[in-house]
Amino acid sequence: MQSPRLKNKEQTPEKKGLWRRNLVERELFVACLLVFGASMSTIIGKQDVIHFALTWSLATSRTIFLNTNAFSGQFYTVQLGGHTFSALPPGLAFFTFAVVSLAQIISPIDPQASAVYIATYFSSIFGALAAVFFFKTARMFGSVRASAFLTVVFAFGTSLWIYSRIYLPEALATFLGLASVYCLLKAHEITVVSPKEKLEQEVHYGKFNKKRLTKNLTVPALTFLSGLLLGATVFVDNMAIFFIVPIFLYLIFEVRPHEISSKIASFQSFIFGILIGFFQIWLYDIATTGNAFTAPYGSPFIGGVPVSNYTFNFGYGLYEILISPGSGLLFFTPFVLVSLVGFFYLLEERRGESLFLFGLYASILIPMSLLSNSTYFLHNTIGPSELVIAMPYILLPAITILTRMKKISLASMLIYVLGAASIIMTGIIAITDPIPGPTGALSGANSASPLITINMPLFFEQSFLTWWSFFSDPVLYAILVLVFPILLLSYWMFVGVKISRNQLKDLRKVSLESVARFGRLFRRNWAQSSFSRNVKPGSVSSAYLSSQIVR
Repeated sequence: MQSPRLKNKEQTPEKKGLWRRNLVERELFVACLLVFGASMSTIIGKQDVIHFALTWSLATSRTIFLNTNAFSGQFYTVQLGGHTFSALPPGLAFFTFAVVSLAQIISPIDPQASAVYIATYFSSIFGALAAVFFFKTARMFGSVRASAFLTVVFAFGTSLWIYSRIYLPEALATFLGLASVYCLLKAHEITVVSPKEKLEQEVHYGKFNKKRLTKNLTVPALTFLSGLLLGATVFVDNMAIFFIVPIFLYLIFEVRPHEISSKIASFQSFIFGILIGFFQIWLYDIATTGNAFTAPYGSPFIGGVPVSNYTFNFGYGLYEILISPGSGLLFFTPFVLVSLVGFFYLLEERRGESLFLFGLYASILIPMSLLSNSTYFLHNTIGPSELVIAMPYILLPAITILTRMKKISLASMLIYVLGAASIIMTGIIAITDPIPGPTGALSGANSASPLITINMPLFFEQSFLTWWSFFSDPVLYAILVLVFPILLLSYWMFVGVKISRNQLKDLRKVSLESVARFGRLFRRNWAQSSFSRNVKPGSVSSAYLSSQIVR
């Protein structure tokens, strides 16, 4: 007879599945942290400077005023009541100043220098946490393998990689927004009774009773966290204010606890949580402008910009953000095409969740399209920077396609190619220079793609904007940084997939030929670039680096 101690140690299938998911989450977090940290840079633009200035002011003098002598008249600052304030959302500084203050202990001789690296590394941590919550959310819709594959594409094939290696608030805002959405989806999941749970109740209790499944406080607690995290997201990035509409509608129509009292409590707890999150916004606005509804950078409740910035040129903005050669999302993250197909499958399987995800993405896409002519936002290669906080919700429908991939086929290889292409293009942008700067139009001069005109030449000239760029043979580090996410994508593509012998032989042949062609192309471009440590006058790098980068 087996002892009770050994019997308790046996893992049920549910526990084994939970252990595997937790292991994958840890692996993805470490992998993202390694890649983001390996491509990390210090302060490289005007917005980084202002964000760090406020962070350093909070860490050293515990004040929201900036140094007037150093920052008066600078970009993204404003003069109010004889003081200089940041004209950017302050949430990032308030989240990191306590840790940045440790730089005075770590490096007392030059604490500000080490503080820059500490602050930037926290963007990498926030980006890795965003990837973990994306995986947890994807697991609600598909398998572990499909969720991990999609998480690799999200982490390294979108602009999350770019903003997880510089000191900007997008990575933190994406993490907080994902956590808010995850809590709401979890609350909905709890209220839905699976056939297995219903059968277990009928076996144990003789009849089905929905009230026994959950505690009355579980759903209200999750909706409270969702509201609190959403308020914090708006504090970090004011564009997240538009998430309120789809989240509020989903809470009303889809989160249905079994008791009416629990339904009311869930609604009240969400409102209470979001008001706590907004309270910090109101305090900052009162301290700077004296008005709870006016910030130094505009109204936080219409996206953090003045009303005059909305030009209402919707068609042009939609073209620039989605399909223009210079900044179109479909050109720089082509994997989105898989998500568009997956959306129709998700619409058939889970209509409420599919409309919810589409609403979250549209709530950012629409106002950003109306702001297309404004020079307030960063104009990067993958659309405006604020679009990154909506990227998880346009990618998640692809889980329905990935879950159906049971064997190697032409369709699965096409999906893999789209994911790998998204990662390579984003990686080249991230390790060369992710911020070309505003040009008055999203796609820049003559609608030329910055990837082709700036980032690719910089890559072949080995002009990288990372902490290892001054090492000998930096191109080796660049290749390692690019290859590692591709290896992760390949692993989650082929693990558990049925491959015949003939398919395996063809796969090896194609892989070897592709590597050989890339090697010949790289050697030819490297030889033509005539790279030297000192960039020659007239080269792409010298012309580019000599220009003032204004963001």
